[in-house]
Parts: sequence; structure tokens; C-alpha cells
Amino acid sequence: MLKKVLITVGLSCGVLNAWAEADGPDFWKVHGVAVNDTLNIRQQPGWQSNKLGAIPPNAQCLPNIQCTGGLTFEETTTLSEAEQDALRKQRPRWCKIRYQNITGWVAAKYLRESTSDHCYQ
Repeated sequence: MLKKVLITVGLSCGVLNAWAEADGPDFWKVHGVAVNDTLNIRQQPGWQSNKLGAIPPNAQCLPNIQCTGGLTFEETTTLSEAEQDALRKQRPRWCKIRYQNITGWVAAKYLRESTSDHCYQ
């Protein structure tokens, strides 16, 4: 009986851990923005939304609050590149972040996971 309980607890912890990681990384860094440019922070997820601020191209440790849009896992594994590109244009991915007391949305194509240890300090 104890063995069944331990297995159940172990499996539950694994499922919960996978669930927590499914939302994406804890922190982002800016990627693919020119050195002389900035990444706009928007009020809502969309290019037409009001600009709240800007992030420099070398910024790191941007807390990941939530993301929306983009492709599902099934779409990335079953559709052709052309079909995926068409869907990305229809449903671009946006992520809500915080930078210098500004919370807003940025285009996810300019974000990569920030793995820097100092993000967690």
C-alpha cells in the first residue's frame, strides 16, 4: 500500500512540475532587436495598441507574466512550415512582461528565455 502511495505522489509531483513549466520560462531576455532600436511595450497584445514604454535590446530578466496567441503543440508537430507561418501571421504570440515598473505586452518573436542566474536573486 505504501508503495502505491509513494508512486502516486511521485507521479503527481511530476505532472505538477510539467504543468508549471508549460507556461514558459520565468524570465525573458530581448532577442533580435537591433542595437540602435528598442522593443515596444504595449497596453494590449497587438501592434495597434497604445505604447506604454520601450525596452533596450540588451535587457534581461523580464518577468514572464503570461503569453497568448501563437501555435499549439499539435500545430507545430503536424503542420508544414508554410501552414505554420500562415497561422503565426493570423495569431502572433504576445507576452505580458514587466520592465522598470511598466507592465505590458511585447511581441514574443523578440523574446528568448533568460537563463541568467542573477534573475533569481
